[in-house]
Amino acid sequence: MGQTMLFAILPSGGRALGLSEIEIGSVITASAVMAFLAAPFWGRQSDIWGRKKVIIFGHLSYAIFTALFALGLELGLKGVLAGFAAYMALVVPRVLFGMLAMAIHPGSGAYIADSTTTQERTGASAMLGAAMNIGTILGPALGAALATVDLVAPLFVAAALSALMTAVIWRRLPETETLPTAHAVGRISPRDPRIMPFAILAFATFVVAAMV
Repeated sequence: MGQTMLFAILPSGGRALGLSEIEIGSVITASAVMAFLAAPFWGRQSDIWGRKKVIIFGHLSYAIFTALFALGLELGLKGVLAGFAAYMALVVPRVLFGMLAMAIHPGSGAYIADSTTTQERTGASAMLGAAMNIGTILGPALGAALATVDLVAPLFVAAALSALMTAVIWRRLPETETLPTAHAVGRISPRDPRIMPFAILAFATFVVAAMV
């Protein structure tokens, strides 16, 4: 939900700062590139740290760097930052966001795989996807409503929600019972025939969604 809140307000915020369309788009692109590079690392790291720790780390990173991004946008809108400084105040937090908050997704997927039986796994994975889609629906609506009060408010709300989820996960989510050890961590090729068709489909889907 936090991600689609951002999509709802970034164009208006970027134009208010005097950024071009390419600069506004590059803020998202920079974050996405780092997330692409970091995702395999966090998948392997969850085998070493444990799923819960990686998910907590990702949510805490989400809260911190979304708040810093919101602060940078707020300072730009108030005229404290301008030009290249304002642009970098948006890009740098998003780059760090992409590197670190990406831990949420592989950690969550691996947690489901660890904590379900073979018969339960498909349904549990579908529930995770459904939850993400509900967030995609609600994010722009909530973001637009909050933006009528203050343009940056949706970002601070997203950061607060992620901080709240960090606390909930820390207190309420049990660690998976069995954790692979560090020496068991392996790599999988993106050309693996079990993976490639789904990777191509996901790539095409997200390209279309991002273009919209």
